[in-house]
Amino acid sequence: YAETVKPLIKQFEDIGLHYTTYIPRKSTQMDLLHSWKLIFGKEFLNPYEQEYLLNMLSEQTDNDGTRIGVIPQRIPHSRVWNKRGSLIQGIYTMQDTGVVEMPWGKRYYIGIAGTRPPNASSYDDRYLVNIIEEVSKKFCTYALASRPDDLSRSCHRAE
Repeated sequence: YAETVKPLIKQFEDIGLHYTTYIPRKSTQMDLLHSWKLIFGKEFLNPYEQEYLLNMLSEQTDNDGTRIGVIPQRIPHSRVWNKRGSLIQGIYTMQDTGVVEMPWGKRYYIGIAGTRPPNASSYDDRYLVNIIEEVSKKFCTYALASRPDDLSRSCHRAE
């Protein structure tokens, strides 16, 4: 096992993912941010690989309207590419990270993580989902306030 995984760990490190492991599958927000920069950049992937990954990461499934997936509901015509995850070893942690493209072309890298309070008695994820959604909504307020003035009529906050 160790001999099989060593080359993969070296590849992660070679591309700047110093805190990402394959087994167990774990990463840090900084490594995830770096991964998004690699995926969206022109020097790491060929156009086919980039298109494949971006299509896969933007595909919406039934529960994708939660966490940072609330952003397109509040900013029509925005696009979200994201990767969600949870860590259940030690302190339970939930995260959502990705890239949000505004209708006016500006892109934001966004990463939100939260942990379950120590006194939580259940494994109900709704608490952490709500926190990530609230931060996402605050991001929407910021993004809409910083849009170019000439787009103020064509892009509005959905209620």
